[in-house]
Amino acid sequence: MSESFKTTVDPLLKDVDGKKESFRRNVVSMAAEIKQVRGRLVSQEQAFVIESLN
Repeated sequence: MSESFKTTVDPLLKDVDGKKESFRRNVVSMAAEIKQVRGRLVSQEQAFVIESLN
């Protein structure tokens, strides 16, 4: 591999790695948000069931 090719590819690989890490963090964040929303939904469903029984 020529030196100029290596210097061109290296920043691209770093950029891809950065984007991959950012994507991974976003997925983890969204998964946590989905878990919270599911929990709220379950609570609302339980409250609705209790209210409908009264």
